Amino acid sequence: MMNIKELEETLIFQDYITDLLHKFGWSLNCYSSRKYNIEKGESLARIEIKQDKRVKETGNLYFETHEKAVTGVFVESGILRKDNTMFIIIGDYDHLWMFSKKQIQYILVNGNFPKVETETSKAYLLPLEYLYKHKSIILAEWENGKEI
Repeated sequence: MMNIKELEETLIFQDYITDLLHKFGWSLNCYSSRKYNIEKGESLARIEIKQDKRVKETGNLYFETHEKAVTGVFVESGILRKDNTMFIIIGDYDHLWMFSKKQIQYILVNGNFPKVETETSKAYLLPLEYLYKHKSIILAEWENGKEI
């Protein structure tokens, strides 16, 4: 379970993305309660936001598939959670990528990408090297808050 500092960092990043998308005419309208987040997804715009603080360090994007922070057992989350999400924005404050959820699911599940497991999370790693060889999978991309 996230501590208060981690939760605040996550919410600040979500607010950053909300402001960024607003500059491009998109209204995100994020759900803030766990109940709505689980039942409906992260936002009315059907966009899920994921901050990857280690992308520069690892050279990979971390796409979560399972978590057990709340229940104590692994449950589907991230790209595998069944909710209203159609798009995923992932990255850090310097670089962001937007993908179709269905497309990134297909690529990761059917590809030969590294899987990782921590005490509370399971995920696929998508190497940035692969991403730039297959740029067509990127729906939108931002660098330092500017669309590229």
